[in-house]
Amino acid sequence: MERTSVKLLIIEDQDETRKTLRDLAYELGLEIECHTRIGDAITSMSGYDIMVMDWHLPNGDPETLLDEWANRNKGPVAIIYSEMSDIVKVRLLSKLITWNLIAQPVRQEELEEVMRVLLRRYIDYVMLSANMKYVSIRIRWLMWGLGFTLVTTLAVAIAMVLLIIH
Repeated sequence: MERTSVKLLIIEDQDETRKTLRDLAYELGLEIECHTRIGDAITSMSGYDIMVMDWHLPNGDPETLLDEWANRNKGPVAIIYSEMSDIVKVRLLSKLITWNLIAQPVRQEELEEVMRVLLRRYIDYVMLSANMKYVSIRIRWLMWGLGFTLVTTLAVAIAMVLLIIH
C-alpha cells in the first residue's frame, strides 16, 4: 500500500515549541512523531520525510543526528537554535541539501512559514525524484531501442555480405 501523507519528525525539548509545531503539522495534514531525546529520534527516524530539530538538546550531539538523517532520509530539515557559530553553519551547509535556521525565541508566524517552506521543498524533491526516474526509464528504453536497431542493422549487413559472397 502506497503512503500518501508526508511524515514529520520533531525533536524538541521545549513543550511550548513542540506543541506549536505539532499543531501546525496537524493543520498541514502531516503525520507526526515527536521526541525530546536525540537517541530516541535516531532510533525511529527511518521513513520520515521532513525533520524539525532543536540544536541545543541536552542529551546528545546534534551533528550525529544530522549525519544519521542524511544517511537515511533526504528530506529538508529546519533547525531551531539560540546560538550557533558561523563555522557550524558552514558545516551544516555542507551536510544538508535543504535546511532552514530558526532563531530562538521562536515566533509562531515564523514557524508557520518555515513549515510551509519545508513542505514545498519536500514536494519539489519528490517531483524531481519522480521526473528523474521517468527520464532514467526513457533513456533505458531509448538505449534498448538503439541497441536493437544496431543489432538489426548489423544482422542485415552480415546477411547481405553472405549473399554477395555466395
